[in-house]
Amino acid sequence: MTHSEALEFIRPLAIQVGEVWADLGAGSGTFSLALAERLGTEGTLHAVDINLRALRTIKQKDADARIVLHHKDFRDALGFQNLDGILLANALHFVREQERILAQLMLSIKTVGTLAIIEYNNSSANPWVPYPVNFARLERLASKLSLPMPEKLATHPSRYHQEMYL
Repeated sequence: MTHSEALEFIRPLAIQVGEVWADLGAGSGTFSLALAERLGTEGTLHAVDINLRALRTIKQKDADARIVLHHKDFRDALGFQNLDGILLANALHFVREQERILAQLMLSIKTVGTLAIIEYNNSSANPWVPYPVNFARLERLASKLSLPMPEKLATHPSRYHQEMYL
């Protein structure tokens, strides 16, 4: 996905300039860079990933050095509090204990904050998507955790897994 495609894909998110967000499982930064652009220079984006090489890629692409990099596993307690939003882009499908992680993450977000999830809308596990989270599964997770029902804001074709949803 190109930078402009990532920007367009996350456009429906209610992101305000100057907010504080975290991109968990940031990878090489496709969505981190798009989010940072939406947050502006007054905002803060924490990019978290266990892969140091991926974080270095973000650092190389982040010309303004506005993204704070964290070399950590997002499944561990991260210590974030009062975030305006969290983005999990193609990351939740690597987590076996999805309920526990989602409950834990909700404690890091402001009451009126946003938990944005980008996932593949399929239910077939494979080595690259071991614990799929299609939209119906996300709805069931939200219901079990007494979270607001998710709203599908956008979809985007995927080369490998039909489509992604936001």
